[in-house]
Amino acid sequence: MAPSFPRRAHAAAARRGTGPAGARPRAYVVQALGGNQLDRALAIAETIARQSPVGVQATLASARLALREGERSAFERMLPDLQRVMATDDAVEGLKAFLERREPRF
Repeated sequence: MAPSFPRRAHAAAARRGTGPAGARPRAYVVQALGGNQLDRALAIAETIARQSPVGVQATLASARLALREGERSAFERMLPDLQRVMATDDAVEGLKAFLERREPRF
């Protein structure tokens, strides 16, 4: 099966040297949202902002590794990285908040 359009777009951006830190992929994400792009982009940003900073950083690092070295490299790092994240105060707070049915306070 051929890679999806977003995957091809990110691969092309990586080949051009305009990976996630460059303007082109960000512009692509906003353009792909359709409808009221600014509202949708802000909703996505708000969802990300509510997440554990440690988890967000680990997710970004994994995505960057996948772009730089391939998905297999990122997959091989997943368990060690997850173990590191799960040993943080953010993980404890996330689980505690879930059990108490409240929003986590990171």
